Amino acid sequence: MHNMGEEYGIIVENINDLVSVVNLDLEFEYINEITHKNLIGYSSVELLGKKVSNFIHTDDRENFLSIFNNSIDIGIKFIEARIRHHDGHYLWIETNSKPFKDKHGKLKVIAISRVITERKNAEEKIKLKSRQWKTTFDALKEPIFILDLNQKIIQCNQATLKMFKKSSPDEIIGQSCYELVHCRSQPVDWCPVMRMIKTNRRESSFNQIDDKLVEVSADPIYDENNRLIGAVHLITDVTLKQLTEQKLKESEEKYHSLFDSFPHFIGIIDMKGILIDCNSAINKFISMHKKEDFIGLSFIQILSIIDKNKQN
Repeated sequence: MHNMGEEYGIIVENINDLVSVVNLDLEFEYINEITHKNLIGYSSVELLGKKVSNFIHTDDRENFLSIFNNSIDIGIKFIEARIRHHDGHYLWIETNSKPFKDKHGKLKVIAISRVITERKNAEEKIKLKSRQWKTTFDALKEPIFILDLNQKIIQCNQATLKMFKKSSPDEIIGQSCYELVHCRSQPVDWCPVMRMIKTNRRESSFNQIDDKLVEVSADPIYDENNRLIGAVHLITDVTLKQLTEQKLKESEEKYHSLFDSFPHFIGIIDMKGILIDCNSAINKFISMHKKEDFIGLSFIQILSIIDKNKQN
């Protein structure tokens, strides 16, 4: 048994996790020195008899001590906190602790900790990217929501809440897009999402929502294996664009009406002297032709035709 105890001691001294025993005053009574020295730079002389809290980052100390003290009563508990390395920088550790009684019946706590700095840094990068994505997502003026293949909404931006007069994403997430947008229990016939699922490419349609004309589009989302898993659903208000195009069309029609009814010949030529448009007054000069017959001809060619027409 004595040899077995020595073997366990050798194992504990050489494992890659930090192993320590602390008393109820949270003072170190034992550490596996080799690992502590390798990972956080401290020897037994520097830790034994010292309080654990002296080495915990000030921002983590209160939470660490609270959870650690509770673990004495409830048993195993995981704690994450930053611990000061011997050279002054901090490392993230994850600690699993469990109370026990020593041979004298005194209550102690054994703690097994591992360094998780790389994992925490990776998690923070993911959180940062998530915050950046969410900020960008919410900054877009057009309503956008993410759908699964059952057309259930799993994410939406602030513009979506505004359009549908909701105060929280929770009022939208979980609904189907056709329930939210069209107040129907089934997809509409022209649904771009249904077409996108069939074609695996971007699809769009135009529809009226309240007093607005909108373009409703669906773009496919693929997983790492290039399998379709959902869609980005975008609603773009094109009312102003349509009004502008309509006014432009009306203006062009009015211009052409005035242009064509003017009693004198008006021709528009390009830099090469080619006629690209003219009014109907040209028929006064050449009654045998329509104005369309002269579009694309040079001005010299037109004058030649006029001369021939006069001779005839």
